[in-house]
Amino acid sequence: MGENLPKLYRLVKASDAKSISFFTIEGHNSQIGLVVILYKEHKKYDYKYTRGILPCIQRLAILLDFENSCK
Repeated sequence: MGENLPKLYRLVKASDAKSISFFTIEGHNSQIGLVVILYKEHKKYDYKYTRGILPCIQRLAILLDFENSCK
């Protein structure tokens, strides 16, 4: 990450986060954003974690890509 995304890497390092999650926001035709979640403590990831977050990200994608969603 430090080599490919140096600015994002520096921001994450400066946050002192113990765990981090990245989720892309998929629009109708392309990616339209990125959700970054930082945790102060170590986070254990399992299938329930993504099942809880992905529906919220889907709703956000619909709002952000409204013009393409209604066509």
